[in-house]
Amino acid sequence: MILLTILLMIAGTGALALTAIILWVWYQRTYRVWRNYQQRAQPFTITRRINFTENLFELTLTPVYKRRLRCFHPGQYISLLGPAIVSGTTVERCYSLSRWQSKPRTYELCIKHESQGRMSSWLHHNAQLGAIVYARPPRGDFVLSNACLDLPAIVLVAAGVGITPVKAMLEWLQRKHYDKPVYLFHSAKTARELLYCDDFQLLSNRWPNLHYSPYVSRETSNSAPFIFGRIDADSLFLVGGSNAHYYFCASQTMIDSLTSDLIQQGVNAEQVHYELFSVGNQVCGPFDVTCEESSLNAEGFPTLLHVLETMNAPIQSDCRSGTCGRCRVKLNSGVLRSIIPTDVNLSEREYLACCVVPDSNTEVQVLI
Repeated sequence: MILLTILLMIAGTGALALTAIILWVWYQRTYRVWRNYQQRAQPFTITRRINFTENLFELTLTPVYKRRLRCFHPGQYISLLGPAIVSGTTVERCYSLSRWQSKPRTYELCIKHESQGRMSSWLHHNAQLGAIVYARPPRGDFVLSNACLDLPAIVLVAAGVGITPVKAMLEWLQRKHYDKPVYLFHSAKTARELLYCDDFQLLSNRWPNLHYSPYVSRETSNSAPFIFGRIDADSLFLVGGSNAHYYFCASQTMIDSLTSDLIQQGVNAEQVHYELFSVGNQVCGPFDVTCEESSLNAEGFPTLLHVLETMNAPIQSDCRSGTCGRCRVKLNSGVLRSIIPTDVNLSEREYLACCVVPDSNTEVQVLI
């Protein structure tokens, strides 16, 4: 009798284990289907285009099917799908949303046409009124949230077209009645390239908490309200001090320099948040990337992280610049080339997806 009881208990335990395994496999497959569905591209009509300069333009995207758009956090981006390249892969690029709306009816983007940029060149010539483009829903971790409303002061710093997510952040802060100081530092080569300058001037007049400092680096004549020169950490620290939180959207060189100087002056590294709007001219070559039995040709993508996100791999990211360490992958086979330095401690054959591009056919495993 005792032996029979033991055998029944073992059989019952095995059945439970088998049931748990089946349920886990079902959950994983269902989650993957749901995630793919959530991130599917939808058609949008270009309902407005404004050309600021010969290389800077703004687009308004209206959903073709008049569906309710997904809400987003200020600072997030959407991915636009462009033309197919030689390998057959559709070019896909991320563009920050430049206008925040609590119940969005449209998405607004500001885009810089890069002469060597396959996607921006295609948009520059083809994204005209009435044209149809496909976009994936908003995503991204460089954002403001309700927790930010308790910060003692916020310093926003943008260079060139990096003003796009910062503009959405400003609109959100005003709508949330943020009642503490907000300092906006924006730099461009010329006054003509200082996007939304007039809008920020008007906003600062209506909203006393906003202090706007527009910088230009390649003009010599003095003309208010512009400041001629480059943004430096001393100017940021003078207004923000050691208690403010600093948000950067600029080049890697500018962010590294300002961050290092601010930390030396007593700012905690956790108070500095940033997103690179460019990782330079590096792009992935025509190599296949495999992850979790899915494959995609990486040609034309800026980094391995962009490839994995397009594949809907379960990868997480925050800084997208090699500091947070969330987008770790393990290289199973192939070669990955570093394009951004990182101080994150990594084990052998571990990489940060935002910092590398494949240099051969590659298989990786996302480390969660």
